[in-house]
Amino acid sequence: QLLLHFGALVAAPPSGFLAGHAVLTPLVGAALLLALALCSYGLMREETPVRRSKPAASQAWSQLCSLTRSRTMWSVAAILVLVFSVSNFSTVLEDQQKLLGFVGSLHDALEFTSHAAFLAGILIYLMVCRRYPLQSLLIPGIVGNALGTLLYLGYHPHLTFPEAMLIEVLNGIASALIAVTLFDLAIRVVPVGSECLGYAVLMSITNISSSFSDVLSEKLVMHYQLSFAMVVGISAAS
Repeated sequence: QLLLHFGALVAAPPSGFLAGHAVLTPLVGAALLLALALCSYGLMREETPVRRSKPAASQAWSQLCSLTRSRTMWSVAAILVLVFSVSNFSTVLEDQQKLLGFVGSLHDALEFTSHAAFLAGILIYLMVCRRYPLQSLLIPGIVGNALGTLLYLGYHPHLTFPEAMLIEVLNGIASALIAVTLFDLAIRVVPVGSECLGYAVLMSITNISSSFSDVLSEKLVMHYQLSFAMVVGISAAS
C-alpha cells in the first residue's frame, strides 16, 4: 500500500502534464517500460532453486487444504469483504467533484492530496502499532473510517476548494488507518507454512471487493437514481 500510493503520488503531476500532450503519452510510456525491462534484466538475479522435500504441486495442495480449514482466516476474509465491498465509490466521487467544478488541475490536486494523506496515515499507523495491541486499534479504525466517509456529506454546491482539500486529507488518513490495520490482521491469521498463498488469497478478496464496490456505487446512482449523499450514507453505515 505504501509503494502503491507513493507511486500514484509521484505519477500525478507528470500524468496531468501528459494528459494535455497526446503525442508524448505513448512515447513516454514506451520509454518507461523499456527502462523497466532493462533494469530488470541487469539487476535481478535469480537465486538457486531450493530442493523441496515434496513436489511443488503437492506442497501447494497441502497449503490450500490448510487454508480451507482455517476458520480464523476466513472470518478475517469476511471482515475484508464487509469493509472493502462498500468503501470504494471513487467513480461516483469523481463525477460529484466535476459537478462542483473541481476539474482539471483542481481535480488533480485533490487526488494528489488524497494519496499524500493516505501515505501519512500509513506512517501514523507505523508509530501507533508499536505502542498499542492490534485489537485496540481495529474498532477505532473502523469507526474512524466510517466518520471519514461521512465527511463527504459536506459536498454541497457552495463547497470551497480548501474545504474539499480538508475532506480529502481527513478521509485519506482514516482510510489508510483501517486498511493497514486490516492488512496487519490478515497477515497474522494466515496459517503457518501457508503465508504467501494465504496472504495472496486475502489480498485478492480485498481487490475484488473494492472493485465490486466501485461498480455497485455507480450502478446505484445511474440505474436507481440514488443521490451522492445516499451512497455516502450507505457506505458509512455498512
